Amino acid sequence: MIKYLLLIYGNEAAMLSASKAEADRMMAAYVAYTEAMRKAGVLVGGERLRPTAAASAVRVRDDKTQVLDGPYAETKEQLGGYYMIDVPDLDAALSWAARTGDVAGAEDALSEAFAAALIDWSASGIPEKPEAWLMAVARRKTIDAARRRHSGEDATDHLQLMAEELAAASDTDIPDDRLRLMFACAHPAIDPASARR
Repeated sequence: MIKYLLLIYGNEAAMLSASKAEADRMMAAYVAYTEAMRKAGVLVGGERLRPTAAASAVRVRDDKTQVLDGPYAETKEQLGGYYMIDVPDLDAALSWAARTGDVAGAEDALSEAFAAALIDWSASGIPEKPEAWLMAVARRKTIDAARRRHSGEDATDHLQLMAEELAAASDTDIPDDRLRLMFACAHPAIDPASARR
């Protein structure tokens, strides 16, 4: 088993301005999430952190200790808490991380699992434990979606740079065939599995 630290980031200002009903709903989701990890036997520990206004940063320079009160840096999201889990591998850790309250994502993953069941079960029959099969497939779909999101975020800066280069070029002077190549690589007829190699 390997220990992983799941960091929970969120917009503190949005949390503080949420209605009581909305805050209660979010808290209930985290309570259920924590209980699911406890029942699965993967939870080592976790804590909710105090607001950034209560934070202190400690610096040591030239053997002198400095304590800075309040938020150290202005960011869009703040660290609000963490969970320490003990799971067999990275995929299991990603699976638990993907469950942190993305209800729409969970519904999408389960919907995809049911669609996969229609195809797979009609060919090979219903498995011995259909619920476990559905949950395993939904978990893999959730992990795949998280990986795709992460890959897309990584590509954003590169695509922005390419767009700026194209905008800077004259309408008739495109320096190379990158755009044509990009469209060819993204063509729907290409099997996505072969594009990852």
